[in-house]
Amino acid sequence: MNRRLVLINVSLALVAAWLGWTIRENWLEAERRQNELLRRRAATKTPAAANTPPAATPASSPTASVSAANFFDVAARTLFAKDRNPDIVIEAPPPPPPPPPPPPTPYLYGVLDIGEGPTAFLAPRGGSQKPIKVGDEIAQYKLLAIKDDSLVLGWDGKTFEKKFDELKDRSSGVAEARAPEPPAAANVPPPPKPREVKSDAAPGEDVGGDMRACNAGDTSPAGTISGGYRKVIRGGPFGNRCYWEPVR
Repeated sequence: MNRRLVLINVSLALVAAWLGWTIRENWLEAERRQNELLRRRAATKTPAAANTPPAATPASSPTASVSAANFFDVAARTLFAKDRNPDIVIEAPPPPPPPPPPPPTPYLYGVLDIGEGPTAFLAPRGGSQKPIKVGDEIAQYKLLAIKDDSLVLGWDGKTFEKKFDELKDRSSGVAEARAPEPPAAANVPPPPKPREVKSDAAPGEDVGGDMRACNAGDTSPAGTISGGYRKVIRGGPFGNRCYWEPVR
């Protein structure tokens, strides 16, 4: 067994020595050929040729075919990325979307001030009216202020001032009657003493501030007292306003 291993090791050593000798001979032969080629070039080169500039390389020569400029299209439009393009196109960003339009404004049916601050009677489109004070919200709007002839509404950080006439409900098509002008103060007789009037009229629903609305079809005159409330009819920019106030 040991003899066989010795023979294998000797054989491998001889093969390695032969390979090393062969590689060395090939390397010496290549070096000899290179030196011979350099000597031939030095012998054929003359001093005049050394000072003469090199002639232009024709376009059809092998040297011209490997010029870097000839491969510009290959580098710019590689087959592995067809969308590659050296011309960079900067696209303008799309314009921002337009802001949304404001929602429809609520309808105004009157403004009332009984000493506790003005109250506007507003209703959303298609809804029922209710008293709204400054700071309350209705129909996506917030009531910011109540002026003598206009309302200031806020929506989405924006402010809208609307005249009373712009907020009138014209869907019914019924013209509103204006209250007659009050007579001069000198000709106004003293108000009659309130008296209980027997009538079928009665105060309507509570609208805030101890006030009650007038029922539809109530034809009782102003000053009618019923259930501890007195009927009041006052003129305004939208016609007569009717409500019941507590008798004090």
